[in-house]
Amino acid sequence: MGKIVILLLCIQPRSFQLMSKHSIKSSNRLTVPATVPKYQQLASHFREKLEAGVLRPGDRLPSLSEMQVEYAASRPTVERAHALLEKDGLITRRHGAGVFVRELRSKSTLGTIGLSGEGFSFNGYTSYWSQIMGGVREAASRAQKQLLILDEVSHEGWEKADGVLICDWEANKASLHRPLSLPVVSLLVPIEGVASVAADDYAGARQATQHLLDLGHQRIGFLHAVGKQPVLAQRMAGYVDALQAAGISASPKWEREIDNLFIYGNQIVSAARQEMNNWLENGWKETGCTALLCQNDETALGVIQALQAKEIKVPDDISVIGFDGTEFCEMTSPRLTSVEIPLRAVGAAAVEMLLQQIEADEVLTNHQILPTQLRLRESTTAPPQSL
Repeated sequence: MGKIVILLLCIQPRSFQLMSKHSIKSSNRLTVPATVPKYQQLASHFREKLEAGVLRPGDRLPSLSEMQVEYAASRPTVERAHALLEKDGLITRRHGAGVFVRELRSKSTLGTIGLSGEGFSFNGYTSYWSQIMGGVREAASRAQKQLLILDEVSHEGWEKADGVLICDWEANKASLHRPLSLPVVSLLVPIEGVASVAADDYAGARQATQHLLDLGHQRIGFLHAVGKQPVLAQRMAGYVDALQAAGISASPKWEREIDNLFIYGNQIVSAARQEMNNWLENGWKETGCTALLCQNDETALGVIQALQAKEIKVPDDISVIGFDGTEFCEMTSPRLTSVEIPLRAVGAAAVEMLLQQIEADEVLTNHQILPTQLRLRESTTAPPQSL
């Protein structure tokens, strides 16, 4: 009787090969307990590969379709796993190329602080930005650090800096492009998940409004820029809350907007002068306002020029308050009462906060708020007795 030979073929599961300069030979089996959510299992799996040296800086992680085949993972599961790894600074996404293991940064070896945003690009156009930049320069000089202006659109060159300062009303947008392992500090605008240094704009506006209320003003206008900038929102909230605390409901007629989102310095003065002229000719009388809070000192200067051109006396007929405490306060006649922002201190504190992160080799998310101060000059007084 002839022998029957049975040949058993053991077909091994396809081993996943990463499309990178390094070949991955370890198993793709998830070793985390099944009781742990699938996205956490997946994130832990790739952390293990990183710790074991199987995955190295520059390696590409599997694509979404590859993840679905190899790990039976849905798109939301993969996205959540990526989010965990990205939060830990382990991976980076490259548009159109995939997800890669992040290149490791050496600790504070370059001695360079990057600067990104309009506050640095346009600092010569207005005293506001110039003072912030002055504080940044002074603190960087003391620490013997170089400053590097970064392209705020492409965000190229961030890898050349030990840390980056963001000074931009659109800071949330700018911060999205940063490497998560890179220390970043935002000036003026608090951002969730990013360290920041700002002034207490809310308290400053509330104090300015309260000053006018204490003088006896009941109807107080507010002239400001178009838009919902974070700083403007804080100032608006302080103004409204001060009125409400005094039992006064702000009328929409008391508020006026200037389209000055993309202008600086003297251009704001001109725009404010024109808008105040328009207001005086159409609607101001109906407000009954005897005082006006202005978004910044340039706006207040333009307002005073418009009032004086109409032979309306400041402060006898209308009291005017500015904001920021810049050199414009001394350029008006009468000199301008204003909420002083510690602009140089904001710049210097941001540098110091960034250096702390660099030195500790740790990304922090603390927020520092610096106090403002109301500087009384000659542009405010009690309302006219006839009223």
